[in-house]
Amino acid sequence: MERHLKYILLAISWLVGTRGFAQQEYISAVLPDQLSLVNPARAGVDSVSRLQCALRQQWVGVEGAPSRGIISYRQGQTTSRFGFGIQAVQDRVGVFQRSALSLDMAYHLRTGSGQWSVGFRLTAGRVHQNLSSLRMTDSGDPQFEGIQQRFNYLNQGFGLHWSHSRWKFDAVTPGIRQISARQLAGENVVTPRISTSDMPILASFGVHSISDSKWQKAISTGGFRDISSEAFWFLAGSVKYQNVIGLGAQYVHGNSIALHVTMTINKQLDLVLAGEQSISDIAVPGSAELRLCWRIARQTPKI
Repeated sequence: MERHLKYILLAISWLVGTRGFAQQEYISAVLPDQLSLVNPARAGVDSVSRLQCALRQQWVGVEGAPSRGIISYRQGQTTSRFGFGIQAVQDRVGVFQRSALSLDMAYHLRTGSGQWSVGFRLTAGRVHQNLSSLRMTDSGDPQFEGIQQRFNYLNQGFGLHWSHSRWKFDAVTPGIRQISARQLAGENVVTPRISTSDMPILASFGVHSISDSKWQKAISTGGFRDISSEAFWFLAGSVKYQNVIGLGAQYVHGNSIALHVTMTINKQLDLVLAGEQSISDIAVPGSAELRLCWRIARQTPKI
């Protein structure tokens, strides 16, 4: 049964998602490494607490291109079966700006088929849109003068994580809510309905080497989509020498290819530099990504 379970999880990874909008996805140049930022079930999944900072600039050199900053903390396993995490996100896309704070809680259970983890994420956020910052052909156009739109929202999401020996599986699904936003335009007040979510629909299946050799290897595959977005599948692989320096590559079908370099300092601090180039039909510049991860090791508890 355990052998068949691996193939079932792999099939789910490839089939997830159907439709979409390609350019403002939660796409990372290092998707397998970012799963701990996306999946709430990974909070406390092992004995290591992690403080992470991730910065991404999409389409370098293009004014108003999407950018994202993330700071997160994931508590390592304690004597209980629960794990906790907190995460702050800042997004900018053109005239839109989003700030959000997420709280994660996970429950972990060891069985004969590996460790199963389920997670819940609660997110409170604020979106601000300022059309008055647009450069108009007619600078005196009253249609956009002083228009601002802002709203607060509350969202939730769920995650699943399974690991056994060198096999790992992740699945994430967001809660999508219609939110009433207030738009102020002179004396006219309207309240449109806006859909928002902070998590992609994602499934990933990975194999990681556990040998004591100087080389560590990992390969991951899966698929994802965001709200109303086209589905993508991805394939990623990496190698690391003596747990000090590593190289990796990622291919997102119909979207991008990426390369990244990882450097580990004092066995605790990981520095990841990544470059990504779009291969979609839209000709756009490449993207850059930086991630720092500080690991605090703890004694593994028995759960």
